[in-house]
Amino acid sequence: MRRLILILLLGFVGCTSTKTETTQVLNTTPQNNASSKTGPETAPIDCRDPDSYQVVEVREPKQAVNIVSVDKVLRSVEMPSESEFGNFGLGSTKKIKGGAEIEVDWGTRYYYNLRFIFACKNNDLILTNIAVESFDKGNPSKWTKNNVAIKPPVPIGRFNIADYLKKSASL
Repeated sequence: MRRLILILLLGFVGCTSTKTETTQVLNTTPQNNASSKTGPETAPIDCRDPDSYQVVEVREPKQAVNIVSVDKVLRSVEMPSESEFGNFGLGSTKKIKGGAEIEVDWGTRYYYNLRFIFACKNNDLILTNIAVESFDKGNPSKWTKNNVAIKPPVPIGRFNIADYLKKSASL
């Protein structure tokens, strides 16, 4: 439903919108945290064989995105609740050429759509970029689109999505 509203708003704004597109670099320091779980260090992701792992959404008991090989969860990223981030929604999760992508959206007056792009390198999925779209629902004709390079890249086992949602206003 949120996507339909966004599409309608963006269609309504059409050519009269003021669009800003930028690229920036976000310096990060990977941190271990409780909201992101990593499988055993002996469970690498085989980047040479993209068919060896799947990106799977989990809805119950807590919403998460798992990286799975056969029946084994290699990595897991827990999603925040809607109460932690107003109107939070997990969008698409998918494998892409050379990695994976997790898309989320959230916001009440200020709307954010973030696509976290992970590259498969060194037997792990590494966060390398975030594509951010945002706009003020009070002034939907002005929206921004940013591509943020993550330096240094963050392994998915140390990735905490809530940290990036908190920073999304500055991305």
